[in-house]
Amino acid sequence: MVRPVKAIFEFAASVSDEIMIDDFWLTDCTCSACDAARQARTVTLAGRTHPATSLRAPNQVGLYLFTDGSWVIENFNDQPVEVELNGRKLVVEARGWQKLWK
Repeated sequence: MVRPVKAIFEFAASVSDEIMIDDFWLTDCTCSACDAARQARTVTLAGRTHPATSLRAPNQVGLYLFTDGSWVIENFNDQPVEVELNGRKLVVEARGWQKLWK
């Protein structure tokens, strides 16, 4: 299963500036290479190493990452939600957003 998924992501990375990978694909494998990548907080796709960002959030929450390190979290739910971005806990109001501009 890992090889076909890796090939799909590598193709997407070769034709795009940015791609989004759900953490489901990154947390199942227990091999030493995946564990090392999780510890280093990096993902290697198409021969390029990229920083990994960890977001724990309910469905209908969007994360927008920018090349300068800025980010926006948007809540599309009708209730406030609690999210965790790289270990930092935040509350995002209903239909609201949180941001960090650099």
